[in-house]
Amino acid sequence: MLLIGPLIDEIGGTTVSFKYLINELRKMDDVIITVLSVKGIRGGGWRSIPRFLNLISSVAFLTRKHNIVSLQVSVTAIPYIGLLILAICRLLNRPLIFRMFGGMDHNGLNGTSKLLTRLFAKNVDIYLAQTKLLIQSAKNEGFTNCEWFPTSRPVSVRPSIIKKPCRRFVFVGQLRSEKGLKELAEAAEKLPEGLEVHVWGPWTGLSEDFFDRFNRVKMMGVLEPGEVSAKLLEYDALILPSYLKAEGYSGVIFEAYASGLPVIATQWLALPEIVIHERTGLLVEPRNSKSLFDAMIRLSKDDKLYHALRENSLEYVQEFSMEKQAKRFIEYCRKVLVD
Repeated sequence: MLLIGPLIDEIGGTTVSFKYLINELRKMDDVIITVLSVKGIRGGGWRSIPRFLNLISSVAFLTRKHNIVSLQVSVTAIPYIGLLILAICRLLNRPLIFRMFGGMDHNGLNGTSKLLTRLFAKNVDIYLAQTKLLIQSAKNEGFTNCEWFPTSRPVSVRPSIIKKPCRRFVFVGQLRSEKGLKELAEAAEKLPEGLEVHVWGPWTGLSEDFFDRFNRVKMMGVLEPGEVSAKLLEYDALILPSYLKAEGYSGVIFEAYASGLPVIATQWLALPEIVIHERTGLLVEPRNSKSLFDAMIRLSKDDKLYHALRENSLEYVQEFSMEKQAKRFIEYCRKVLVD
């Protein structure tokens, strides 16, 4: 199997998800994989040209040596490389599986990019979308090749639940305004003594003095992907007040669940598909600091609800284990090879 995807140095959900799938596939005795990185093929001016040409030539060479190809990228990369890779696969009679990261499909693009991406996605052998919302959108446009393939994370041994009040809230992710950080900071300012909010993540668009004017939110630094799960155990609940245009199934939600943390998230795009209100977390209105504040106070005061959410989260996350999703991916591969 030839896998093509984002093996890059940036900290982000697509890179982490791709690496976790690679790691799980390499554990399988009957699966041999080769990985090509899309790093540097766009956005770097003239320096991107040789990297782009090297990628396409490598795909053409290696596709001959593999019986299946999978391109796993976000939708914004498809106008650059999608149709070329599809043409190579068709010329060499190899099936192509497209796994799209994130919560935005071709309808989030404009003009020629939108047309090219739609053409590509509709003509691959299997189109794997991250959310049920995207699957329904594709089916409404007449796609017959789409399948649901959610984000997943490794799920380790279930941690023991120690009954304690909800006092420490945490945000983990890229620090950009569309992640709802302004609303989070405003809500935190109204919290009573004894409750605290910590923020972890790389600066992405926000100025590094953004939190200086707020007293109740503490910027902690950046976590490497392998550090997230252990760090989450130090907190009581995850907060994701996002209204990001491309928000999909945020991987940190599953890491929070696996650590026994319920999630406060916005009723935004597909987030309600994985944050089940009053079962695994609480849903709040986007861009609404009062709604966010009310949810934080509710968890801090209602111990019965809080502990029920913790138990439910640990159970629910088993459905999204990396092991299960890797096996599902192999089933898709076998399906296209048989067809």
